[in-house]
Amino acid sequence: MKKKNGINKVICSAIVLLVIDICLFIIKICFKTENVPNKFSGIELLFDIMLLLFGAIGFLLLFSVWGVALITAFKKGLHNIRYSDDKLWEEIDVYKHRWIENGEYYKKMTRVINCFYQKNGKVDKLVKEKSVDRLFLRLDFLNAQMEFEDDLKSAIQSLVISVVSSVIYGLITKNEFSQALIVIIEIISVIAFFLIVIVFYSWRGKFGSYDYLINEYEKKLLLKKIAKLNKVLRVALKNEETLKAQQIVIDALIEKCKKAKKEDQDGIEKDIHIVESLQLDVKHKNKLYVRKVQVGKDKIKLYYRKERENSCYNFDLLINDEYKKMYKILEKYEWL
Repeated sequence: MKKKNGINKVICSAIVLLVIDICLFIIKICFKTENVPNKFSGIELLFDIMLLLFGAIGFLLLFSVWGVALITAFKKGLHNIRYSDDKLWEEIDVYKHRWIENGEYYKKMTRVINCFYQKNGKVDKLVKEKSVDRLFLRLDFLNAQMEFEDDLKSAIQSLVISVVSSVIYGLITKNEFSQALIVIIEIISVIAFFLIVIVFYSWRGKFGSYDYLINEYEKKLLLKKIAKLNKVLRVALKNEETLKAQQIVIDALIEKCKKAKKEDQDGIEKDIHIVESLQLDVKHKNKLYVRKVQVGKDKIKLYYRKERENSCYNFDLLINDEYKKMYKILEKYEWL
């Protein structure tokens, strides 16, 4: 946050300097005369110096911010290709450190992946914890690694082809060749383009590595775990009402967060995450007390156990801990 504020201050300073520079330039144009008296020549020189100075500093600040942003984006992109930023997944990736790639390395990686993805293994713990974000993180990381190699190959081919095309075009247009020689150059260019495409197949695998096949194998196992989690998260049509209630509260909190002061936004954001994590599905609703609560323009329902008469609004009789968490948030923002 502090870094972002610092960048914003630099951008604002650059804009202010450039605006001042434009104003000075307008003043100079408006008051410029063909014959400036000698006693005002120093003022005109000062104006020119200020114009150059403010303009140079303003553009330098802007270009420095853009340069830093570009370098930061490059470093972040390179980091995201190499690291998944998760302790569990890094436990797998550490086994990829090797001196050379051979059959033993690939067998080792297959055993490692099978160990982590086995039934009741470490990845299954994520499924039980419903950590869908961590599973998606790994899937995105594997996709990025495999796509990067393809993108790099395409970029190299495009660059070399464009350079060769420019050279050939320059030779033909700047020199008076005979028609036969032009045909020969065109044939050579076609062969060159074909060689540029085919040269990447001189290696086995991608750039001499079968790592992409290891990644594809892990991806298949990972997709099975995600499919398993999706079954757990499947909601019956009769429980769609609880999803809508959850979203109503989230939307109301988002609106409050937009209007809140900066120092209060962190607390509201935490409450939003709490509501997002709630599992509000309820069975046998006809056997429960129902309390309707107005949240913004909509209403949601709270469910209580039927233990004795007139007990439907007793906090301790809320159907489960998830609804108790919801109750506390509703109470906090005076929706009860």
